[in-house]
Amino acid sequence: QALAAAEGFHRWCLNGGSEAVLKTRLQALHNSLAPEVQAVLGLDPARWVSWAVWARNHAAHGGARTWRPLRDSFQLRAVAESVHLVTYLAALQEFGVPVTKVREALLNHPRLSTLATRCSQVNDLGEAT
Repeated sequence: QALAAAEGFHRWCLNGGSEAVLKTRLQALHNSLAPEVQAVLGLDPARWVSWAVWARNHAAHGGARTWRPLRDSFQLRAVAESVHLVTYLAALQEFGVPVTKVREALLNHPRLSTLATRCSQVNDLGEAT
């Protein structure tokens, strides 16, 4: 659901068009975030996008063509939560919330800071393919 929301948000709210693939949409969402926000998240964009696309294909198609080692389902949860967070932050940015407020929330808000911290779990997953 988080990936569908990200795709829909990019397509309809950010005028991302109907032809873009999920990989392109996720890259655009991450790249649209202010550098200060990206720094707090600390996501490896290539790894994040690769795992997010793989997870969507794995869930939507009853498995993905390529096998990836997962310790448990919580690793996929970290991917989904990071996609949710990036989409949420892109929405805040579209609403004009100042970068300083977003950065402060990522560092101090109980839920957002927890989600931001979990982004490192995505970076700890295997190499992007």
